[in-house]
Amino acid sequence: MIQESNGTPTSDDQGGLPDYLSYLVRLWRTSRGGKVVWRASVETPLTHERKSFADLASLFAFLQSQTDDEGRESSDPGVSALRQTLIPDP
Repeated sequence: MIQESNGTPTSDDQGGLPDYLSYLVRLWRTSRGGKVVWRASVETPLTHERKSFADLASLFAFLQSQTDDEGRESSDPGVSALRQTLIPDP
């Protein structure tokens, strides 16, 4: 793994993806139209950049986008199976 001078993991020459990602994930319940829904946010510990999500499907899509190489399906069968479980195709 290659690291920048500040210790941030960077990608290697083998695919453009970082070798390591770290997020603080926050989940909370709220109601929308009488239905209970989960909201989420992720924060990058080093930069404190925060993204918020209206539902878990949006959170999972974000995480998938961070681990996919140029939008291709993950080659890890565990990731693919988890994605199908959490975000079923319409």
